[in-house]
Amino acid sequence: MKKNVTELIVCLLSVICFLTACQAPQNEKLADGTYQADVTLTGGSGRATVDSPAAITVKDGKIYATIVWSSPYYDYMMVEDETCYNEAEAGENSTFTIPIEKLPCEISVIADTTA
Repeated sequence: MKKNVTELIVCLLSVICFLTACQAPQNEKLADGTYQADVTLTGGSGRATVDSPAAITVKDGKIYATIVWSSPYYDYMMVEDETCYNEAEAGENSTFTIPIEKLPCEISVIADTTA
């Protein structure tokens, strides 16, 4: 029986704002809605990637980024003090909705994989 090995990958997600629905100035509050932002992944093993651009959702003044990994084996991400769990269906690449404070921003995360 194959033993599952858990590997912690520490990475830095740099979310650089690229709004396709509207071009909001950096200090202007974003209206509720869906946007897109380019994502750059650094650190970790260098084997993993994330989809870019990422979907950005603003609801009630709170901003969330939907991060889709290149692998279905990520089970959770630590963002600041919050644990975010994989939302993808079985067999689909791991998908997480993570909170962000503003755009553009850099976010330090820990992602856990079972592969």
